[in-house]
Amino acid sequence: MNPQKLEHLLMAWEENSLSPEELAELKTLLATEPRARRRLVEAGVLRSVAEARGRTWNAMEWSGQRSSGERRANASGFGWISWRSLMTAAAGIVVGLLCASMATAYIAAPLARRSIPLFQDGFENSPAPWTSEFPGRAGVWGGAEGAVVSGNDRAQPLEGRHMARLEPSPGTTLTYLERIVDVRSLPLPGSKEWREVAVTASFHAAEPGLRNRYTLRVAAFGAEPERVRESWVGREWRQIEGALSMTKRSLSTREDSDGWQTLTAVVEVPREAQSLVISLATGLFEHPERKTAHFIDGVEATLSIAPYSPKTPSRSKRNAQTIH
Repeated sequence: MNPQKLEHLLMAWEENSLSPEELAELKTLLATEPRARRRLVEAGVLRSVAEARGRTWNAMEWSGQRSSGERRANASGFGWISWRSLMTAAAGIVVGLLCASMATAYIAAPLARRSIPLFQDGFENSPAPWTSEFPGRAGVWGGAEGAVVSGNDRAQPLEGRHMARLEPSPGTTLTYLERIVDVRSLPLPGSKEWREVAVTASFHAAEPGLRNRYTLRVAAFGAEPERVRESWVGREWRQIEGALSMTKRSLSTREDSDGWQTLTAVVEVPREAQSLVISLATGLFEHPERKTAHFIDGVEATLSIAPYSPKTPSRSKRNAQTIH
């Protein structure tokens, strides 16, 4: 077995850049070489330890090509001897259980996508009315006059017994209801992962026979929740400052449209993000000067962490695609 070739294959596996030929070669090595299986375990153990200690995992750094400086103790008092001892002990326990068939399946299986619900608001327990200004902290609604109401002969809640009724804004074309999500305590993606938040909201007209305009906007900021207001309030969508990523979805109904209309927007949440702003907007499409109320229900947000793949666009491309 060529050690350099094995290290190259393991690094390509870490980066999800194995070609079909390289994947077949690595599977063969795992099936025939116990040392290859041991190195697979060592790579996984060291990556986990490195990321737990806030380091960036690099397979080449922990292969046989370490410099003398990298062998010295780091600022936390852990040197190469401690790392090597931990790796050897953990790998020794696991490698006996990692037979050739299991190792081959492990190397070929993609990392799982993980999803975490952030909140679901059907306005069953929300206070009414909420603040009529942009919220100054996370976890509350603000930005519109309104109330939590039950159903009537024109509209029934999407789920449950209540929904939010947004009264029209006298000074703006659209009426906004907004919420800040504090993302500082949310799980961070690994070195080969990225995370995103999907937001879904449903809208319903209070008066039938009109063309309505519904908009869902989501943006991630590096500022903490209490400081997001200065980057958001009074700014046009394309002029919002400090956004790390942002997305917008809109829907214009027809005169004969009836029932609930649902929008979903997905935005990347970079590691440095501290806040997420969710903005819902309602209004009339053809006669913005006319003021009508609208209903909102079933607002929910879900965080997902997924592995990078060769098909995953770069962050710059993802952001460019989501700014509308």
